[in-house]
Amino acid sequence: MQSKNKATWQLIKPISEHLYGYSLVSIAVIVNILTLNININSDESTNSVLLILPSGAGKTTLLHHILQKSNPEWFPMLPEKFFESEILKEPDDKFQRKVWVQDDLITTFRGTSTKQREQLMGFFNTFLTKGEYGRKRARKKGQIVCVFGLAKEHYKRYGKDMFMATFTDRFARLAFDFNEKDKWRILERRSGRMDPKHKLPKVKLPLKDTCVDVEVSSSLFPEVNRLAILLDSEKVMSFVRAQTHIVNFVKANAILNGKRKVVEDDLKLFKLVLPLYFGARSGSVDIKVREAILESSMNEKAVTGREIKDRVMAEIGCVETTVKRVLSQLRSENVVNFKKVSERKGYDFEYWL
Repeated sequence: MQSKNKATWQLIKPISEHLYGYSLVSIAVIVNILTLNININSDESTNSVLLILPSGAGKTTLLHHILQKSNPEWFPMLPEKFFESEILKEPDDKFQRKVWVQDDLITTFRGTSTKQREQLMGFFNTFLTKGEYGRKRARKKGQIVCVFGLAKEHYKRYGKDMFMATFTDRFARLAFDFNEKDKWRILERRSGRMDPKHKLPKVKLPLKDTCVDVEVSSSLFPEVNRLAILLDSEKVMSFVRAQTHIVNFVKANAILNGKRKVVEDDLKLFKLVLPLYFGARSGSVDIKVREAILESSMNEKAVTGREIKDRVMAEIGCVETTVKRVLSQLRSENVVNFKKVSERKGYDFEYWL
């Protein structure tokens, strides 16, 4: 196998080794952040993300302790009082091609009045769309990517009352939950690194000082547009924003892997993490199959259908036919690379990304 995503794997692997179950989440977060590298039209915006995970499951570790601390020149510290008036007091440099992270947006918003929340969301609605915002004598111009964490429990309880639809539509909502078995695995991995000498992985993102042009072949747009309509029909984001989001994603991954033209493997990577956009659970057969193929690909190996079935059945106790059905669907939807291989009693498929 020859992967066209090696640079992506190099960024994701240390995170997934430290945070159990974060391989798909890390891809979605990091590639969307790297949309800061691409040249975009003046009427479009970079890909910002709302990361919705269970409370205490690692949002702060990923966003602050790993990504922000590894890339301080790109991830500025934001004001403790997260009000529109306070944001406008920040130096101009913090608005110039930077990544803004908040690990718990619900907690931040709950400390504001209704008017303050509306002003804050008004700032992001305007700045993320137009690249500028002004009120009274204060005016800011620039380009940012926002990654805001939300505890699933709090978002479910307060989200609809707290956030305007025009605000959330400017973000991709990535939601992931963990089943009981995976919670045990998370705790087991944490138990092995309780030694104070254990260090968090350092993940230096290849953010560029200047934006890069990337070509997208017209042959890829029918599938891009199909996915955009799907995201729109599932109320994830409006269809035009969805098209822009997908194109930005595949361009960012192409740049990351040293390409100036998007190839089909870049689009396959988006389709690999697509379940997160609808809300995914770690214990599902679909997610376990995707993780198995991804893990082998990060180790530069193809994996057979039999190996996937054995692994997934051992992890979650499902039946073989369910795994076969998921693999068949991934092949038919062109989510992964595969080839037919002969066996003594018939044939199997090898899979890779």
